[in-house]
Amino acid sequence: MSTAYILEACRKNKVKRFIYASTIYVYSEQGSFYRSSKQSAELFIENYQQIYGVDYTVLRYGSLYGKRANKFNFIRQAIHQAITEKKIMRLGDGEEIRDYINVLDAARASVDILEEEYVNKYIMVTGMQTIKVKDLLNMIKEILQGSVEIQYMNAKSDNTHYQITPYSYRPKVAMKYIPKYFYDLGQGILDCIYEVDAEIKYKNSLKTIDSNVIEVRHC
Repeated sequence: MSTAYILEACRKNKVKRFIYASTIYVYSEQGSFYRSSKQSAELFIENYQQIYGVDYTVLRYGSLYGKRANKFNFIRQAIHQAITEKKIMRLGDGEEIRDYINVLDAARASVDILEEEYVNKYIMVTGMQTIKVKDLLNMIKEILQGSVEIQYMNAKSDNTHYQITPYSYRPKVAMKYIPKYFYDLGQGILDCIYEVDAEIKYKNSLKTIDSNVIEVRHC
């Protein structure tokens, strides 16, 4: 409904184009309510263009990673667990295939699509380096010099995630955005490790300061 309210504001104020952040799950059988919300939002966007002439560009983002990710991001979770617990736990067998895209590449794509050629188009913004999840986790383990145990657990049978591809046949197929250059996955993972490690050390230093203050007060 928030999307509908914004579209109505765009119509009233004659906004030139509405840019919407969607997902590659949108025309998949996976994704549950997240997928459904994105599907309905895209339909509102199409209707507003057809009826009121509000132009749009829909960006269907893939699996994002990179600096400043929140705690729900899978790669950040894996790195944090690897550093703090010396292990990474993953639902499934690791054979799942992903096209991870660095947030910097996604940000660049989000600017490039402002060109006129992307008006009223669906653009797929995914990574250029296809990798199995188990290879990604082994990359993290190798960068951390092998001091990490990787544990695979039986996946839940809720079909909310995909094995190889999120796509099932539907209309409105998106064009894939091809960048002139992109962030290397290995370098991106290394940057994330440095960032997460620095955050952990900073939080630990604060705990040490707090404990020292308590000891002084106790004395």
